[in-house]
This record gives sequence, structure tokens and C-alpha cells, in this order.
Amino acid sequence: MCEGRRPLKHRTGGTFAAILIGCLALLAGAGSSPAAYIFNSTPARNTFSRTNLSFLGAGYDWSGVGFAGTRGVVMISPEHFFTAAHFNIGAGSTVNYVNRDGVALTRTISSYTTLTTTYVHPTFGTQTRGSDLTIGRLNAPLTAGDKITITPIPVAPSLTNFVGKEIVAFANNSVGRNIIDDVGLTNFSGNINLNTNGDATYAYAYEYNPATGFNPDEFGGRPGDSGSPTVMFINGKVAALGSKMGVTSLTDIPYYTIDQFLTFYIPQLNTLFASQGGYSVQTIALPIPEPATLLAFVAMSMLIRRRGCGQA
Repeated sequence: MCEGRRPLKHRTGGTFAAILIGCLALLAGAGSSPAAYIFNSTPARNTFSRTNLSFLGAGYDWSGVGFAGTRGVVMISPEHFFTAAHFNIGAGSTVNYVNRDGVALTRTISSYTTLTTTYVHPTFGTQTRGSDLTIGRLNAPLTAGDKITITPIPVAPSLTNFVGKEIVAFANNSVGRNIIDDVGLTNFSGNINLNTNGDATYAYAYEYNPATGFNPDEFGGRPGDSGSPTVMFINGKVAALGSKMGVTSLTDIPYYTIDQFLTFYIPQLNTLFASQGGYSVQTIALPIPEPATLLAFVAMSMLIRRRGCGQA
């Protein structure tokens, strides 16, 4: 297990790989008992619930989120969900759902397809490598009569528009919040900048820092959380972002959690969905401040939140 350097706060995309990653520490290996840090958490607020009004996600439609054991499964088509390739839920596992009418139903995981990442390296040209984002498929589609809401994926003019946006992160059935601090390429093998057979995943990073973060709810991933989903709330809806991939440290606080970034993979998802059921990705627009209000928004963000710590 190895660790990477912390990214600078609010850098945009292109610097992510060079600053952040030598190699990520994996979050696999702790079974179904998550060890996520959620600052000042309480069972009522930070344990996933469809009925508890004290839950931080109370009032949202969670029918598109099933569970295989304690691992959240977010449906992004009538047959497909996402998780971590390095720590997926075994094929043959049962996923349990509760629909919009409160009725329970189940499906079985039948197979996985791991996505690839294609990017242009300034020296070696176009590279295509395996990612840590894998797409699970159910044994039978969820139908309109099942009353399960398919979760959209947020889109924006630029992936850097996601920097500064609030997210809702799962560690199995525990739930907290954070802010996206950076987006870009990352990997486990430590050779993202070499013309070799390394992995490559487009991802986003968020810092666990209870001194300056959310109180309560500040979330940081730990071993056992791999593959647990992250979502965000947009215009009263749950939107799917990615799942836990790794962290930059297993010992230091503050540190960064890294998730695969679904939005980057939408073209590939559309191709896969079309070949497996004839679906297409449902999307939702990420709210972006109008230019006239942007400066005021940035000034307010600097007062409220966070993070001018620079490189460690």
C-alpha cells in the first residue's frame, strides 16, 4: 500500500495527476465494516434511512439506491450500476431495493464491464488504459412498474465546474458530506506519466479536514469503503457522481479521498448501455452561477469554506 501527495486546493484538472498521485492507498480490505471518518456524526443523521426525518438526505427519492448487504448500489439505467473495479460486489449477489411506494424488491448481479480511460499524453500521444470504474449489470431490468427511479449523472460545460460543489458520500450505509477540491487523472500503479501498461482513471478529490470542513458530516474514506457510491443533490434530485477509489494517506489528517468521476465516462456508458438493453444515460445539468453573481459567490465561498493549505 502506498500514498500520494496531496493536491493543491481548487486546482483545475490538468495538474491533478502530477500533484496528487504517486500511488493511491486502497480502500479495500475491511469487509463490510466501514471505517470512514464522519466528523461529529450521529446515528440518526448519518445512517442511511428512507424514513428517518433526521437523516441528512431526508425528503429525497432514494428508490434508485439499492443495497447488496451494506454496500450502496446506485442505478444509472434499468440494469446498470457503478462501483470500484478493485473491490466490486461479487456476481451472483442479491441487491435489495425499496420502491417509491415502499415495496421491497430484489435483483441479482449478473456481470461486470470495466471501463477504459483514453487521454492524450503530451509526450506519448493518445493512451487507453483500464480504469477503476466498473459497471455492474442486473440479471433482469427494473421496469416502470417496479417504480424505481433511475439516477441521472450530472453534466456541465467543463469538468472543472464541479470544483467547489457539495457531495454526499456513502461508506456502506453511513453517509456524510464534503466539497470537491480537484478533478483529473489518477492511478494506482504510480506510472500515469510513463508510456507503460498502467491504469488510469478520471477522478475527483475531496479533503477530510474537520478543522475547516463540515461540522457535522465532514466525510473521509477509509479501508472498507471502496466502491461505496457518492452522489449530489441537484434541484431536489439525487444525482450519481462516482464511487470510492482510494485515499492519499492512511495515517495523516487532513487527507484526500479519491472517487472515479462518472461524468467523464458518459460517452462510454452510452455505448455500453445501448449494447446491453438499448438504454442511454440520463443526465441532469449542474447548476453554475451566472457571471454577474460569480464573484460574489467566490468571495462567499472563501469565507465559508476552506482550504488554502497548498501542498503538503
